Amino acid sequence: MKVPVHIGSISTTLPSSWEDVTIGQWADLVRHHNDLSAFRLLSIFSGVPYKTCINIDSDKFDPRVFDMLDFIRENPIDVHALERPEQITIGERKVTPPADPGKCTIGQKLTLQALCRIAQESNGSHADLVINALAVYLQPVIDGPGFDDEKVEATKITISKTLLVESYPWGSFFLNGYIEYLRWNSPDFNQNQAVMKSEQDASAYSKSSTNGILLNS
Repeated sequence: MKVPVHIGSISTTLPSSWEDVTIGQWADLVRHHNDLSAFRLLSIFSGVPYKTCINIDSDKFDPRVFDMLDFIRENPIDVHALERPEQITIGERKVTPPADPGKCTIGQKLTLQALCRIAQESNGSHADLVINALAVYLQPVIDGPGFDDEKVEATKITISKTLLVESYPWGSFFLNGYIEYLRWNSPDFNQNQAVMKSEQDASAYSKSSTNGILLNS
């Protein structure tokens, strides 16, 4: 359950556990894994811009808000151990993702291929790849009928607001299915090292880099 807080004069909310964290917030954690100060964490989880957080008058800032983020250190999450639920909550409704990632359209395959290539060429994280896969596979489910590549970017924004514990297992499932498709349909296919590295980074983040974040900031 999210907790109402005040950051300076700004009213917002903070997650009380990983069950409240969105996949977009988790993606920001991964992107900033080398710069996870207490204020960076506060910005990511509250939605208040980082520069706004660090420029609040000291006499108006209550440092006790940091205590609400102790769950990050005390209960680090292993995203790879999350079980895949039957449905994902998107806005006010629940949607059932496609159970077979191999049964998608050629447009979805080519769009995901292009998005993954862009992410890898720009040193994108595993989180970016997972959100790309979710957007491509869920776009027809969210606002179909049919796949529309022009709606994928908007779908990524929608996906980023979904819960990490629901969305990540499906995104990883879709991404692995896509990699398996390439393996079987491209004789010269060699799993891109950028994908492998990003998975290792995401796994390492879940346990090691959360330890001491708040203490060391």
